[in-house]
Amino acid sequence: MGPTFAHATKTAYTLCPKERGPKLHYEQQKAMRQELNERIPPAAKGDPQNELRHVVSSHRISGKTFDQSVAIAISVISKRYPQFTPRILPPR
Repeated sequence: MGPTFAHATKTAYTLCPKERGPKLHYEQQKAMRQELNERIPPAAKGDPQNELRHVVSSHRISGKTFDQSVAIAISVISKRYPQFTPRILPPR
């Protein structure tokens, strides 16, 4: 006797987009981007400073304050680049 196969039934699934975090209004995004550009200047391609900016931006979008985001980002980047000194300017 040969192998038997169970036939899969066709089931329709409805997928709802999963929210990834709080939605930000354009004005909030613009203000956060401006603060990032003023306080953490961009650097040359491949520089750890740009990775720092990316980590800070990600945590800001998730709802953390700028200072919390910077602290997390510095701890992450310093593990990867021990000799890296971040260039973070004081607020205006």
